[in-house]
Amino acid sequence: MTAFNLVATGSDEGSSPGRYISELMGSIWGIVLLSLVATGILAASFTQATKAITGSFKERYHIDDLPSKVSKFVGVSGFLGLSARAFIFATLSLFLLYALLTRDSSQAESMSGALQWLDSSTAGPWVLATMGIGFTAYGIYAAALSRYGTIHRN
Repeated sequence: MTAFNLVATGSDEGSSPGRYISELMGSIWGIVLLSLVATGILAASFTQATKAITGSFKERYHIDDLPSKVSKFVGVSGFLGLSARAFIFATLSLFLLYALLTRDSSQAESMSGALQWLDSSTAGPWVLATMGIGFTAYGIYAAALSRYGTIHRN
């Protein structure tokens, strides 16, 4: 089992995340580890949101070399994709932080649990549809990055 499997996928060979989180919450070092993981995921969320809002992700392209339509398409897909990633990272992190604060490991959700929670909310289907569009846009952004992006070497 890795911390990544536990938090990101919520499973380790079909087991529920609550079982492992409950075991980790039984010791001070487990709580410290889970706090660091949750904080790291939340920091990644802020990084993704910052890149989306500021447009700094465009620095990985030679924007001047791209046709204007491609440049605009890359910009929109990057913004939508990074925003969707920021949202799901923040959601997963907040579930884990809430579980730590309440000492209730059943509140820690896997990716599928977080999506089920979102789906059960009033605006759930709309939120999930928006996220689906965002993740599709991120795929387009990643494909454009592989085609038009630059690799920075020191």
